[in-house]
Amino acid sequence: MFKLRYIFVVNFSIFYLIGNAQVLDDADGNVQDSIDIFQEVDAIAPLDSIIENTTDSINNEDLEIEPTDEFDDSFPNVEDVESSEDFDFYPIDEQENDFESSTEDEFIFKPQVSLGTGMLTFYGDIGSNHQGYHPMVSRLATTLRLINPLNDFLDLGFYVLFGQISANERTLTRNLNFNSNITTGGVTINYNFNQFLKKGRNVEPYIHVGLESIEFLSKTDLQDANGNTYHYWSDGSIKDLAENDPNADNAIDLVRDYTYESDIREQNFDGFGKYQERTLGIPLELGANFHVGNKLKFRVGTAVHFTFTDLIDGVTNESVGNRIGDARNDKLLYTHIAMSYDFNIKSKKKPKFDVIDEDSEQYYREDTIDSDGDMVVDHMDRCANTPQV
Repeated sequence: MFKLRYIFVVNFSIFYLIGNAQVLDDADGNVQDSIDIFQEVDAIAPLDSIIENTTDSINNEDLEIEPTDEFDDSFPNVEDVESSEDFDFYPIDEQENDFESSTEDEFIFKPQVSLGTGMLTFYGDIGSNHQGYHPMVSRLATTLRLINPLNDFLDLGFYVLFGQISANERTLTRNLNFNSNITTGGVTINYNFNQFLKKGRNVEPYIHVGLESIEFLSKTDLQDANGNTYHYWSDGSIKDLAENDPNADNAIDLVRDYTYESDIREQNFDGFGKYQERTLGIPLELGANFHVGNKLKFRVGTAVHFTFTDLIDGVTNESVGNRIGDARNDKLLYTHIAMSYDFNIKSKKKPKFDVIDEDSEQYYREDTIDSDGDMVVDHMDRCANTPQV
């Protein structure tokens, strides 16, 4: 055991002195100093003798290496070091896993999930006498939205909308009504003006535009609960018989029940046949997000849905009689509030270890102070200030 330790110390001394010789040679250009150092080492422990002793020790089958008790017992063992919080490092493989997991997290799809509700209003051929936003001709709708950030100022959004629209036109010359179940799904690109506004603001305006598919199932109220058909008379009343019917004197007054029981497409009032009850649309929305926490937002917005059909209410410029409308396509207006939760924001966590910068790393490489003279530099010495005897 003593022989192995002697071999280790002498070999380390050689490398240590060689290192100092190289430093002297680089700093002063004095090659002779380096030669003198090698001669001193050879005088203390001839190199040939060291090699021979090392070879004999390795080839000796009876050589036993026993643990030594000469180290300072106060120094913690490996398990204590790994579990201790007093040290600012941990195994390299765990550090690599940390970096890998953090890199992988950046590519995980973690969107904002938004649930909203609002009023859906129809703008088309029926109800043209209603000007602007009118709560009495609007119906409730609900939206579910997934928004995933593309960068600091653009988001990609996917959404579905469920709701109803309705319109009623009651005049002395025309009496039309309809109600339609609306199902919409689409994708949008959202822009939040982040390039121009102050960072960290609580109010975030946005605009989005996209492409959507709209399905509609439109019905009209033609009969009451007893199956009596409505007939609108010129005096504004509703009867169970037409005003020019021979038995008009026996007509009974009716009251609309606002139950939309008759499918408009099936009635085929204007000879349009089995037209498609779906269309494409372009949603254009303006609004603002209000940040109420790190992950929670409230949104207020208004969206206009420009459709590619004029048949949602079953009335077009090709309709007949007093049913005739204009040539413009139907539109939907959706004004809503919503709450969203952002899964894309992570809580700030303290790093598990402190990264050593390049300057510190270079310092440890160049630090050759050996306080106890045991040929082991202090920052690598497990028993510093305890020279070997």
